[in-house]
Amino acid sequence: MYLVMWACIILAVVFAVHTTWPSSAPRRQVVGMISSITDIKQGRSHSYTIDFRADNGLVYEFDGAATPLFFAQGRDKVEITYLDEQRTGHYRRAIEFRALTGPRAGYDTAVSPDWFGPWLGVLFSAIVGIAAIIGSNRNKRASQQVLAQTA
Repeated sequence: MYLVMWACIILAVVFAVHTTWPSSAPRRQVVGMISSITDIKQGRSHSYTIDFRADNGLVYEFDGAATPLFFAQGRDKVEITYLDEQRTGHYRRAIEFRALTGPRAGYDTAVSPDWFGPWLGVLFSAIVGIAAIIGSNRNKRASQQVLAQTA
């Protein structure tokens, strides 16, 4: 049981340290113009759906994890970095916007492409750590009872 306890503690530490481990999806970049931006409000948070026309003529639709460049919509050239991942029922996830032309050239916004945020990793680590401590105490009491019965 002590082995399980130590495994849980090590697992908790690993999850706490790697809560910002980056997504393994490859990053792709595309240059063009933002056609439209739809702001989807969910309580206090916002998500965005972006229609984008690339310089090569292809049309993309993105889920904007980062705040899109509203000022560049329809007139300035923008570079979008997105995750090339398979997401059923969702558009590609844009993680960075950079203005290439216009009065605000060079301006960018970005978001971390983490698998899960620090809050989730710390919460999971705390739960696993508490479970390990409870398991350790139960094992210790059980072994003390066995020793008391055999003595």
